[in-house]
Amino acid sequence: NEAVRAIPLPDRKKEPEGMSPRERELLEDIAMNPLSVVTERYKRLEWSAHTGEKTKRKLLEKGLIEKERIGVPHGSVTLLKFTDNGHNLLVSWGYKIKTLPKNASLEHEYYKEITARRYREMGYEIRKEVKLARGRAVDLVATRGDERVAIEIETGKSDVEANVKKCRKAGFEHI
Repeated sequence: NEAVRAIPLPDRKKEPEGMSPRERELLEDIAMNPLSVVTERYKRLEWSAHTGEKTKRKLLEKGLIEKERIGVPHGSVTLLKFTDNGHNLLVSWGYKIKTLPKNASLEHEYYKEITARRYREMGYEIRKEVKLARGRAVDLVATRGDERVAIEIETGKSDVEANVKKCRKAGFEHI
């Protein structure tokens, strides 16, 4: 038997003129981890804050990304998202970029992801965007044993009472 080796293929992704490898790396990280805050990104990429901020600033100047600051209990976090130009560039590189669900904001999706992580850490199984009657849905359903919890993320742009009623009507005791 002959040993078989994998030979890396040359990288065929085209970068715009003047794009550094770090800029490309950050763009790819945004594509693969759209709901990460910048501090998580820099840690994952093994970059210092200085390197991350410098790279982020260049992509902002080139109009490929935008930043969105989201309030959290003890301050704020910054998320990065693609502009149309950034989105189109990553699509040209072969990435399938997930778009936000209809009527969802980046803030809403961020809090949904954080809440799902916390419930998983407590031993729950999580399902997202669970369909209910009449074309409605609940953001998250957390299940552990016989316990089912409906979770609606409220960012001030929806009808809280209607969401609670919707979940009660669907048979959820815990909301």
